[in-house]
Amino acid sequence: MLLKLMGAIMVVASCSGFGILMAFTYKREVRSLDALLRILEWMINDLRFKMTPLPELCRISAGFGDSTLRSFFLKMEREMNKHTSPDAASCASAALSSTVNISPELQEILKQLGCSLGQFDAEGQIQCLESVRLVTEDRKSVLCKNMSNRLRSYQTLGLCAGAALAILLV
Repeated sequence: MLLKLMGAIMVVASCSGFGILMAFTYKREVRSLDALLRILEWMINDLRFKMTPLPELCRISAGFGDSTLRSFFLKMEREMNKHTSPDAASCASAALSSTVNISPELQEILKQLGCSLGQFDAEGQIQCLESVRLVTEDRKSVLCKNMSNRLRSYQTLGLCAGAALAILLV
């Protein structure tokens, strides 16, 4: 009987942990989008006034991001400095392929960012960055809508699923 009880507790704890992990991943996605918005604002202002070269722009942008974005921008800078890829889009693609923990939505936004860098004159790049910024803001507003309810739901569903499994197994 003691083994069944311990097993039930472990099932409930693991399912609850999974719900908490889902909530944490959701919060991390929102934080990453916030950091990307700061980076995009800085890039837009930099291109308007300073015209920093792209590798240096990526290196400086890494300082504004969370760990995932920092890794992406540093890898993109390395790709640009190696000159293995002729354009920013392929450098961004190579950096994305070697960066872990990027959600599919954030990957799409970063691909769009890579395609907009270095393709046009300064005004064209600024317009493309504004477009990427709008897409990022839209994605963030979708995630933030009813965020507290969703986080509580993930945690509650994990606990309830664990309890249901424990009841079925005991």
